[in-house]
Amino acid sequence: MATFHPSKTEMDGDRISQLPADVKDLIMECLDTRDAARVAVLSTQWKDVWLRHGRLVFNYRYFRRRRKPSTFINMVTNILMLRSAPVKKFEFLYAAVDVRDRWCKPKQSDVDQWCLFLSRNGIEQLSICVTNLTEEGCYNLPHCIISCSTLKRLKLAGFLLDYPVTAGLSSIFTHVTSLVFVGVVFIHTVNGSTITIVPNLEELVFQACQGIHNFVISAPKLKSLTVSFSRHIAEWKWFQLHFPVTKSLSLSVDVLSVSIFSFIKCFIISNLLL
Repeated sequence: MATFHPSKTEMDGDRISQLPADVKDLIMECLDTRDAARVAVLSTQWKDVWLRHGRLVFNYRYFRRRRKPSTFINMVTNILMLRSAPVKKFEFLYAAVDVRDRWCKPKQSDVDQWCLFLSRNGIEQLSICVTNLTEEGCYNLPHCIISCSTLKRLKLAGFLLDYPVTAGLSSIFTHVTSLVFVGVVFIHTVNGSTITIVPNLEELVFQACQGIHNFVISAPKLKSLTVSFSRHIAEWKWFQLHFPVTKSLSLSVDVLSVSIFSFIKCFIISNLLL
């Protein structure tokens, strides 16, 4: 009777499939999201590993070269909603390249759906960057992200933040250590001023933002403040809120409407008083 001897390839495949679950998870984390999804399609034994994969990165510019752009948002939503384990990292990058891309960007309802799911599923690092938008095309930041208790790092581009939305809370972004805003528009539609605490914030970055003087916060642990290409914020008193604790200050000259020497003097004096 003939004896069946498995090929070396089959044996190697069996060895890989028998790896401990935590090792498989580490292997999956070394792959980009597109390749990780392919592994699950090619091998049913890795399907469960893929479904609990919690570090998702979607880059539209890379995706648009390979498939119809209209399928991109549906793909992101479907992959996200199938997660069977916490999603610790979610990164969405969208930059319109030509006219047809305008019809393929996410809607506000898509962003709301993603954020609600992520806020309930352990998100720690969130980046949603949608560029080439007018102010009218900016997204509103869902309340669930502002109050999310697991979020530690947040980067936003193409959003609008209405400060009175946060003013009713004594603290916001309670566990966030890093906030990066790119092309974000801050507005204040209610009279009066309110200072809201961001208790664990260590890094705060504004790049090409509008109206950051409307984002009035107290960040007792702030170490680094960066403001670049954000015009019309000239009130140095806005910065003075952060001087007592800030260790690193990075500014582009265009953000100042007062003498830069007076501004630096205020910064130095504030730190000498520590």
